[in-house]
Amino acid sequence: MTDPFPPLIASAISKLDLKRLREVRFRAGRPVIVNFDGAKYYLSSGGVTSNPASALICGASELRFIAAKATDNSLYAFNEQLKNGFLTLPSGWRIGFCGEAVEENGRIVTFKNFSSIVIRIAAQNKNCAKDFFDKYISRHRPVSVLVISPPGGGKTTFLRDLSRLESARNDVTIIDSRYEFAGVFDGKFAFDIGNCDVLSGVDKAVGIENALRTTSCEVLTCDEISPSDAPAVEAALRSGVAVYASAHASDVDDLRRKRGYEFAFNGTFGIFVVLFGKERAGKIKDILDGDLKKID
Repeated sequence: MTDPFPPLIASAISKLDLKRLREVRFRAGRPVIVNFDGAKYYLSSGGVTSNPASALICGASELRFIAAKATDNSLYAFNEQLKNGFLTLPSGWRIGFCGEAVEENGRIVTFKNFSSIVIRIAAQNKNCAKDFFDKYISRHRPVSVLVISPPGGGKTTFLRDLSRLESARNDVTIIDSRYEFAGVFDGKFAFDIGNCDVLSGVDKAVGIENALRTTSCEVLTCDEISPSDAPAVEAALRSGVAVYASAHASDVDDLRRKRGYEFAFNGTFGIFVVLFGKERAGKIKDILDGDLKKID
């Protein structure tokens, strides 16, 4: 499977440069919207347009087609991922679902009657972290790095490249909880991650604990850490292992205001990298040291 798009949508998408396409949003009865080069457009039969009258409209049949294609016509087989509201394709693309939640004992067990779907296009941008790596990382022992940006700001892409570059000199283990960092399916990689080892489909805290016991790594990479991951991250540091991670926030001050992230500022990370966000995905805005002082 190359993509989950319905035929008319696939034809329109084929007219675009996938390297510049970041997101496609489908809402029932509404125009299809794409994030292309960091800006939002409507999708038309000829590509992208700013005119809603020329936009392709998403119907219920398109939503059903995407769900069926993404799950190989078996929603039940993918329910473990789907109950979290998303699933990941072998390409590393992540598909988020909104619709009617089905609950049992107060917990969501699946979704049905989808009303909207968002597809995030995973792309590899080799050497996007090279300047940072060469200047701040390569001549020193591994230092823990936290990459910060709003959703869609290129955190995963930046971390993936940083890990790839680091793996040329040290053993790196990636905890790929959602299959979108390395995209390993049936032993095949969607992305070039260098010489990294990968633990896929495992909770971050469990994956970190396992990696510390079994992979003898010098660097651990885990995307989008949360406060619940703090004990595992701190255990890695006590073991002498550096951690490359990311967090959702507009900047360092925004992250500091979020409850539970105090651990990130107690000597956990030696460097903070702040990215601009969707408008300049993957581009560095600020680099700060462990004392939150800007680094030239």
